[in-house]
Amino acid sequence: MAGVAQSEGKRLMGLRAVLIVWVAFAGLAGAETGSLGVVNKCPFPLQPAAQGETDYFFDKTYVRLGGRDLRYDIAMPAAPGKYPLLILLHGGGFVSGDKTAKFPESDLRMVAARGYVVATLNYALAGPQAGEGPQSNFPQAIKDLRCGVQYFRAADDPQLTKIDTARIGVLGTSAGGHLALLLGTAADETSFDDAACPYLGTSAEVQSVAAFYPSTRFMTIAADKWSDYGTVRKNSDFYKIFGKQPDQAEDLIAKGSPLYRVEQIEDGRTLPPMLLVNAGREVNQLLVDSVNAMEQVLIEKHLPHLKVTEPRARHGYDPFAAFPKSTCTVLNFFEKTLAN
Repeated sequence: MAGVAQSEGKRLMGLRAVLIVWVAFAGLAGAETGSLGVVNKCPFPLQPAAQGETDYFFDKTYVRLGGRDLRYDIAMPAAPGKYPLLILLHGGGFVSGDKTAKFPESDLRMVAARGYVVATLNYALAGPQAGEGPQSNFPQAIKDLRCGVQYFRAADDPQLTKIDTARIGVLGTSAGGHLALLLGTAADETSFDDAACPYLGTSAEVQSVAAFYPSTRFMTIAADKWSDYGTVRKNSDFYKIFGKQPDQAEDLIAKGSPLYRVEQIEDGRTLPPMLLVNAGREVNQLLVDSVNAMEQVLIEKHLPHLKVTEPRARHGYDPFAAFPKSTCTVLNFFEKTLAN
């Protein structure tokens, strides 16, 4: 693991942090490469959903695990039919954040009006959280979310009958982007299953992934300590996430890092198409570097992806309400990658 970290560090030093858009959708059936790039202006008005156009349900429970009720908000077109599901994951450095605070009702209804069932999910936060029960170290967050994907495919809930379970996409911001990428790269990682999930045995695969200003490796969170696995403070986010020092968490660091997982992928294996978005005014260069590193590996592996930088954006911006280019690009991405 230390050798992997050192070689990765050397490779990252050679990457240029430039504002580019790269499209590499080789092997994406049914899509035209030219149609999957940046969309500066939507071919439809970006406006709130009309009254009666969508239905919205707040604070439903998707599963109860370890004494925790895991909740979600959901919106869908009012018209009958089958629609792709888009799952939204908030950020917060794995230690804070909330589904509704990041993705309010207006966001969900706007996306639902474009022909999606769209849900924003809470998941386990690391470190002791008020009202959240005992400390939840990684990988509990990804276990929760895998169970969430399985729930939407298998639950007997009349409010979910409009979901086309063969078409599920996930979008995450910051830490939620890391977890979205992990859902896309670790579909076969059974150690990320929670034995208490009532929907085990149902597929946790997703068909499309968008990650806004994410980390792609857990070593980023340990900042300049990650390369030699130095000691981190017990009040640091890294210690809160893992509950142990880096040299005691090497296996989880690797398994839980989407970048490392893609580096290890065998030739010929496919992954869902991925949209990577950097914030042009990101203050944490390690996050920018980790996205650029992910892009480089996806290029080398000939895996379908689109990488974009939003030059005016800062870390934390709303993909659906801040910049029309980002909103139009992500809606176009999911329209193409979740098409029938």
